[in-house]
Amino acid sequence: DDNKVLTLVSNERIAFSPTMRMLLEIQDMKCASPATVSRGGVLFINETDVGWKPFVESWREKLSSVAQSVFYLLFSSYFEANI
Repeated sequence: DDNKVLTLVSNERIAFSPTMRMLLEIQDMKCASPATVSRGGVLFINETDVGWKPFVESWREKLSSVAQSVFYLLFSSYFEANI
């Protein structure tokens, strides 16, 4: 939150410097308090909705134009057909 202090279950407090950030990846929020939920920015991405194409596209953009078209054909022909 704005105080940039992490409070542990033991009530120990860890202050963050202005340049520090923390990112947590969790499976679910079953045990999260309302305060935790309200202070954290929550972004839910379901991998079945996203699929594999965005990962390949972001990687492919770094390649030459010839390699981009070749790899796209290979991925769409072989990878997508076999998953």
